[in-house]
Amino acid sequence: MPEEIGTIMSAEEADENYGSVISSVQISSSQLSSLAEQTNNLMMFKIIQSKLYILGDSRAVLYPQGESVNSEEVFAVYSKSMVIELIETGGGNNTIVEKRTDVFSLKNEGHVLEVAQWCPPFCGPN
Repeated sequence: MPEEIGTIMSAEEADENYGSVISSVQISSSQLSSLAEQTNNLMMFKIIQSKLYILGDSRAVLYPQGESVNSEEVFAVYSKSMVIELIETGGGNNTIVEKRTDVFSLKNEGHVLEVAQWCPPFCGPN
């Protein structure tokens, strides 16, 4: 089993450590959970022109359906299990994908998933 990617912390701790949110996009937690079911290990996130993109293993586009992304686009990578844990820990109906100065985070209620890896270079096992 590969090492988990991501750490869940309080929103206050995330603000303190990583600065304030520059931009954000909201997605329903139930939709995010169903997208997680479509991948085995990884979920990758990026906001491109105010639009949320979510990729799964091998950079397969999960959301929005039917879209494609340039292989050079850098996405924030988290373990699927950590995304699910955030949704369960937070318990909120919506999850917010947040862009900060140097990092990308996911927030559900008062909990934030942080400490992503980047793809490329780390895109996980194919």
